[in-house]
Amino acid sequence: LKADIVEHYLGIEPVAESLQYVQQKFGRQSNVEFRNEDWLQVSLDALTPADYVFCIEVVEHLEPRSVLPFFKRLAAATKHNLFLSTPDRARNKHG
Repeated sequence: LKADIVEHYLGIEPVAESLQYVQQKFGRQSNVEFRNEDWLQVSLDALTPADYVFCIEVVEHLEPRSVLPFFKRLAAATKHNLFLSTPDRARNKHG
């Protein structure tokens, strides 16, 4: 995490253990904030749309009925670019 190249970094993580890991690793910087929330429940009114939104290996964990609402929320929170990754199902069976 190169927090020194961004004005503010916000990470939203629903799994408490994962949140604790990233907070220990990256949360010591003053412009880095992490929240233990479910992205489908986050109040979009409380978020300022970001220039860049990164969604790394998340979508494959969603219930099929949640995928479209999830993407709509990502789009609403994104000003310029959304970066999305998913694992190669042929090589990685998680999710």
